[in-house]
Amino acid sequence: MIPNEAKDEEPISYQALLDKNRDLTEENHSLQEELQRLKARLEEAKGLSHVGEALRESEEKYRVFFENSIDAIILALLDGTIYAANPSACKIFGMTEEEIIKAGRNGLVDAQDPGLELHLEERARTGKFKGEINFRRKDGTIFPGEVSTGIFKDKNGFFKAYAIIRDITKRKTAEDALRKSEERYRTLFTNMTEGFILAEIIYNKDGKPYDYRYLEVNPAFERNTGIKREQILGSTMLEVFPNVNTKQVEKSLELVFTGKSAHFEVFSQLLHKHFDIHVFGLEERKIAIIFMDITERKQMEEKTRQRSEEIETIMEVVPAAILIGHDPQCYNITGNRMANELCEAQTGENISANATPIRRYFHNGHELAANELPMQKAAFKDIDVRDEEIDVLLPDGEWITAIGSASPLHDENGKVRGSVAAFMVITERKKAEARLKETLDNLEELVKQRTAELNKAYNSLKESERGLAEAQKMAHIGSWDWNLLTGKIYWSDEMYRIFGLKPQEFEISFDEILNYIHPGDRDYLIDAYKRALKGGKSGNLIEFRIISANGEEKVIHGLTEVTFNEENKPVRIRGTDQDITERKKAEEALRASEERYRSLYENSLDGILLTKPDGTVLSANPTACNLFGMTEDEVIKAGREGLVVKDERLKAALEERELKGQAKAELKYIRKDGSIFIAEISSGLFTDIDGSIKASIIVRDITERKQAEEALRESEERFRTVIENSRDGINMLDLKTGSYVLMSPAQVEMTGFTAEEINNISAEEVYERVHPQDRDLSISQQKLVAAGIDTPSTVEYRWKVKSGEYHWFSDSRKLVHDAQGNPVALVVVTPFLITNSTTRPRCSGEPCRAGRHQS
Repeated sequence: MIPNEAKDEEPISYQALLDKNRDLTEENHSLQEELQRLKARLEEAKGLSHVGEALRESEEKYRVFFENSIDAIILALLDGTIYAANPSACKIFGMTEEEIIKAGRNGLVDAQDPGLELHLEERARTGKFKGEINFRRKDGTIFPGEVSTGIFKDKNGFFKAYAIIRDITKRKTAEDALRKSEERYRTLFTNMTEGFILAEIIYNKDGKPYDYRYLEVNPAFERNTGIKREQILGSTMLEVFPNVNTKQVEKSLELVFTGKSAHFEVFSQLLHKHFDIHVFGLEERKIAIIFMDITERKQMEEKTRQRSEEIETIMEVVPAAILIGHDPQCYNITGNRMANELCEAQTGENISANATPIRRYFHNGHELAANELPMQKAAFKDIDVRDEEIDVLLPDGEWITAIGSASPLHDENGKVRGSVAAFMVITERKKAEARLKETLDNLEELVKQRTAELNKAYNSLKESERGLAEAQKMAHIGSWDWNLLTGKIYWSDEMYRIFGLKPQEFEISFDEILNYIHPGDRDYLIDAYKRALKGGKSGNLIEFRIISANGEEKVIHGLTEVTFNEENKPVRIRGTDQDITERKKAEEALRASEERYRSLYENSLDGILLTKPDGTVLSANPTACNLFGMTEDEVIKAGREGLVVKDERLKAALEERELKGQAKAELKYIRKDGSIFIAEISSGLFTDIDGSIKASIIVRDITERKQAEEALRESEERFRTVIENSRDGINMLDLKTGSYVLMSPAQVEMTGFTAEEINNISAEEVYERVHPQDRDLSISQQKLVAAGIDTPSTVEYRWKVKSGEYHWFSDSRKLVHDAQGNPVALVVVTPFLITNSTTRPRCSGEPCRAGRHQS
């Protein structure tokens, strides 16, 4: 025995003991002559030599696994006291082995984890546990760990525990990211207002696409079409809509086939609805279709067109001059046919008194300024002006008298944006008043009736304009009209809002419009207008980007129509622009979500199966195919029946999943070649968009881990058997802690002390138990150990055993070094034939080496 002095060295591995025993065996070969005199003992030592060799092989496997395991391995007492940790454990926890030992179980496990107590109870009840627990690193961060722990009995009959820990932070992060991506994708897919179709292209015998088959549709499809999902899946488009324009379908599919997307509007005779449709290609033979029910928009457009036609008709046929002021100052005024005739102006020409001050206006002999005219008064004062008579002096010197009414026009905020007026020339009436005085009452009534009609026409016009403006605002659609003869451009209020401007803030020009067009689309837009002006077909659709006044980039969908005169020259361009930015963002978000989900699915390191609860496989990712050695079609065909070994674990896992909605287990799976492998699975149930219950299964091959666990168990078993049955005393001292980490039953029998009792004895007391005459030798041996030098030979000394007697000990000692060559432990082997005597061993002149063997 030696004193337990050293306190700061590294803990020993079992391999060091085997190395020492191997060295002892080599030295024994040089002692053949002496061993002849101990033949009986040698025969017994030979038997142990075979056992020692088996132990060395077992311990080598254990050491390699313990030191090189990717997972953390911790050995501890049942109370949580840790006495060993492998390098991976130090790396995972960010601690040295000493810090891990000092921390103990309570310092490594997250005390807030509610599952810890249940896990310890399960291990105490069954002897083992596997599951997930949260751990704490040195820096205080918490990480999830997959742990496998069990209880074993050491050579002294003490129950101890091992724990194998795997940091599953990345896996948890990946699982959470996958769940969130799938949730975002499903949320978008389920809640998007636009209908979505996933379809498979069908080709004719010439290889040209002409139809497609429905593979999946979202809830918005049912809402927009009234057709149930189960009624349409598996059917082709021509089967569902036999009266569709097949040429349009073929043209769209051919366009998608070339890598481009298609966009068009159709009217379904079957559904009596208008749809705005976008078609774009996905993977080979598949397309995605996003469509929107635009029936209400079409109806609104038609009503707007009809209302506009009605207003224009009223304006042209009403027997009065009707004028409209397009701004609060009435600087821009246009009129109907009678107003243009009265002012001798062309259609669309500005007839404002401010713009053409060539007429003079009087009332009761007082000459009126421009702001005193009925239209201007209505706009400036926000009042209704009724039945004002005005005498007008024309440029040719002729006088006429007109009677008119005017009212202000308001924007959506109630602010005046212009005015409208109706005038009737009453010159002849005034001249006849003297002659028709007796009919004055009837004439006044007639004027009132006419005025009422004009008011009605005005109110109808006002209501129509308000309805049109509201419709444009709701649909983010603005309208515009460009008179190529005058250069004047009219924008609706919504056009101003789309460009980030205040409605009717200023009169727009083409050059100003170009300033808002995205630089990358400016040439494209100019070319589109040029083509239209050269006689391009009516109804040109274009899509371009703008940078609004507030700096926001928007995507605009435009429709233009050119009007040509009888000489086929363009005289007018009008159209609509729709802000489709949000729709574009939604399309991009959907694409990105689908791409992220597909990337996770395709590139997962674990096998992933999507199944029905009955075991029918719907899809398998590449990793799953590799695990089973099958193609995806073969995996789907095999199903649960052909992939999983039916046993109690499978039954329990299915019952748990049905009860809790999810389950984790270790199951046996079958490859294509018939070989069996053990897999760790995690399965959960979810509800797809049509309400069907589906299951996801994540499969990880843990065959190698299982084999390693079994090898470790066998190695431990063989090691314990050899140590516990050795007749030589064997002990191992940890030079860092000064504690005995190993003491064979034979050593206990020799000294009378257990390892725990020796560890509780002070270094001074251990030294004092050395016979006084042998203490100098003991001190010299300790100095050699402290210097990291192996003793050159067997050491003989007397030591007081527990009974109080001095017994002779003849120890063979060997230092164990770490990877850097530093001594970390001392292994001492005492032959069993030496210590059971109070007399000196019989050796011829040199230290006794009898009884040395490999253990």
